[in-house]
Amino acid sequence: THTHTPMLLRLLLVLLFAGAASAGASASAAAAEVTLYVSSTRGHDSANNCTTPAAPCATISHAVAQALQQVEEPSGSGLTLLVAGEEYDQDCSSDGLLVPFGSVHIVGGSNFTDSDGDGDVAVVSCHSRGRFLLLNGTDVHLENLHVQDATVLRPSNFTPSFEYCSQSGAGLCWWPAASSGSLSLQLSGCSFSRNTITNVSSELASLGGAAVAVGSTATKNQSAPALTLTLTVEQCMFVNNSLDAAAGGAG
Repeated sequence: THTHTPMLLRLLLVLLFAGAASAGASASAAAAEVTLYVSSTRGHDSANNCTTPAAPCATISHAVAQALQQVEEPSGSGLTLLVAGEEYDQDCSSDGLLVPFGSVHIVGGSNFTDSDGDGDVAVVSCHSRGRFLLLNGTDVHLENLHVQDATVLRPSNFTPSFEYCSQSGAGLCWWPAASSGSLSLQLSGCSFSRNTITNVSSELASLGGAAVAVGSTATKNQSAPALTLTLTVEQCMFVNNSLDAAAGGAG
């Protein structure tokens, strides 16, 4: 019996190591960093995962869909979208394009060679069809984006976890789910124009935010003593955004 003990021990160690390696691989897949590329003039969406500068997606919405297929847990992962400085006819919807990643960095005017813009902006047009972005990550940075003609029409069936966004934030609504820790939204070199909120109910009109809305369930309920929220706006413009109620803010 004693002659088999070393082999059994080696087998046990191999199994333990294999189990640890498998757990590490699962954790890596669960918490990933994804970088994708978008160009309306050079890209295409058909059978494209958008992972190389030589073959970018054509639309932002397709890039987000592809990113979600590449991670297991978006809330614990990071997404960087490098978006060329071109015009994008966004397929906006009443709820908006949900980007459920924990960390989101969208860089407009990208030259695809680094994580910074090249001075141009990416122009996103919603043509009054709905909201542009719906975000719930803890760290969000939008850079060199111009968002125009987005609208919120007070949808009747809205995701409960984003109830504040039902009547605000046509350009983007940031509603992080976290109840503790640090939250950060940074807007750099962005502009928002002709974004509108219509048919706002009187009880929620004071929420405002036709272009950008910021909030969370925890702060709304005043139950977040350990929550730190940082909002940074650098060299941004807000032009002709409107809200059809007397109360509230158009910015």
